[in-house]
Amino acid sequence: MRRLTWYLGVMFCLMPTLALAAAEYSVDSATYLRFQQYAAPGFDKKFQAPATQYLTIDATKIGVDGLSLHFYGWGDAVMGSTLPNEDRYNGNLTYFYLDYRLPSNNAQVKAGRLFVFDGLANEQIDGVSFRTDLPLGLTLSAFGGAPSKLDYEKQTSVTIAGTPVKFYESGNKGDTIVGGRVSSRMAGILELGVSTLYEGGIRTVISNGALVSGNEGFIAPGSLRSYRQLVGGDIWLSPFKMVDLNGHTFYDLASSGIAENSYLLTVRPMEKLSVNGEYTDQSPKNYFAASNLPSLFNPTINDKMRRYGATVTLAATKAVELSVDYRRYNRENKGNSNRCGFDVRGTFVENKVRTGFSYHRVTGADVAPVASITPATRYNELRGYAMYDTHTYVAAFDGIAQLYNQNINGRKSAFELLTSLGYHVTPQLLVSGDISYGQNPDYNDEVKGLLKVVYNFTNEVKGAHK
Repeated sequence: MRRLTWYLGVMFCLMPTLALAAAEYSVDSATYLRFQQYAAPGFDKKFQAPATQYLTIDATKIGVDGLSLHFYGWGDAVMGSTLPNEDRYNGNLTYFYLDYRLPSNNAQVKAGRLFVFDGLANEQIDGVSFRTDLPLGLTLSAFGGAPSKLDYEKQTSVTIAGTPVKFYESGNKGDTIVGGRVSSRMAGILELGVSTLYEGGIRTVISNGALVSGNEGFIAPGSLRSYRQLVGGDIWLSPFKMVDLNGHTFYDLASSGIAENSYLLTVRPMEKLSVNGEYTDQSPKNYFAASNLPSLFNPTINDKMRRYGATVTLAATKAVELSVDYRRYNRENKGNSNRCGFDVRGTFVENKVRTGFSYHRVTGADVAPVASITPATRYNELRGYAMYDTHTYVAAFDGIAQLYNQNINGRKSAFELLTSLGYHVTPQLLVSGDISYGQNPDYNDEVKGLLKVVYNFTNEVKGAHK
């Protein structure tokens, strides 16, 4: 929260400057008030009401041609009961940066807290990024700074080889990060790119109250080194209008292994028919070596995963679209699984009414985290929804159900029904509410609600006409 407070202070200090500069700016505010009541077998009912505020500010024409400012952050507070390991107050800054677009070579410079999506880079950093076009169809981009860490540090305790170890999720990031990409594009048919990323810095482990630092790793001494270094290549190929191939291969030099292969092939043999084929294999040990959330992406387990499949989509009529899909998942530690089914989507009454129905069958291996727990690996999934949206009202209904092959905690099914109603008080102000009810193997009853207020404001200063 300290970094978020500091950034917000800077933002409020800049607001008078933006006003004096006659900037054009837009403000998007979304306030969510949720409430939920759930009852688990053998426990008292719990009630919780978290409130979350999202704020986005985009400002242009702030004194220099091509210069703009962008801000997005959120904060929340929990009323009622808190869940285990849950903070009552929380917040984070997603991005806050200045963007300057140069008048030539399609050049651009960003500085602040920002996201970098370029080649193998998929990073949130506090630093600077730069890109520009070069002669002969080349493009150069580069970035550098410090990896953005979570604005809160969540302490987690695990036991490794009989020894309790405490670590902090936000501590699994380095102190410095640099990277870049060079690409070449030829006649709108082929683009090839080569990129690299290096993250360095020392992580810490707190074990039995003693601070351990150095290159031992962030979860257990000797588990990981204190840096990562990725290199990769990417391709986009479209030799014909009906064929499109894009994908990439990333390699982690620090752990000497393939981090990820991912490729997608799209073929459109007819105007209303498309076929997608995809292939991905990933190694958490290499790909998530410096994850910001090690409890979610645990690189020490190294559960290698491979996924491949296909989707066929047909626009049956102007209003109805059908798709059939199949996915095969191979996981080194958790066996194989399949997911296949179909979706039907419809759009009617000049796009005011949208409906859909889907069915999928999931079959997986009998692997559970605890031997006494029956895994939900084989089930049928049904979903149906309908939405009516006008300039004044928004109404929606959504229902999903899973029908298991065997009992899980005495139940063979889980379902949730949700209804929503919204009203545009003005074109810029929307007030809406959701309420849902469900039952599943974990809860006998689960009731959740959400109140939402969304406000969009845009200020444009018109210059004098010559």
